[in-house]
Amino acid sequence: MAAQIFTKEFGYRLGRTARRAVRSYLRHERTTADWLAVQGVPAVLTTPLLWGIKLAVAGSLLYIAFWLAMLVVFAIAVVLVAPNIDWDDDQQPEWRMGLAGYGLYRGEIRIDPMIQTMRMQFLDLHLKVGAIGEMLLDPADFAPSVPVVII
Repeated sequence: MAAQIFTKEFGYRLGRTARRAVRSYLRHERTTADWLAVQGVPAVLTTPLLWGIKLAVAGSLLYIAFWLAMLVVFAIAVVLVAPNIDWDDDQQPEWRMGLAGYGLYRGEIRIDPMIQTMRMQFLDLHLKVGAIGEMLLDPADFAPSVPVVII
């Protein structure tokens, strides 16, 4: 019979490392069980305690593996989506009719100063509201600043 030749392939080394890790774990578990027996813990409680430790370690490893997998999935999604994003930020503003009425738009967002003025007036109204909720405004605040022509 020919002697068995061990090659140092990856699978062989991985199996040997796993075997050593399991033997080391079992040795430490036996040492822990003996230590608990010396401390006076009954053997009936030692087994569930060791199983609880095993389950806690397995749960922690699964938790970590889950979040690492989520991180990898997110990274792959970013890599796949990033080339399709329109990074062209030099869209020129244009005057047109949009969802917020006629005004100056960049893309689908209205950017003309009228919107900014309306926002500032809205904030001023909120600042003038009293603590109890009654309005401390005078009717002049509601008068339009631009003359309105009704046809």
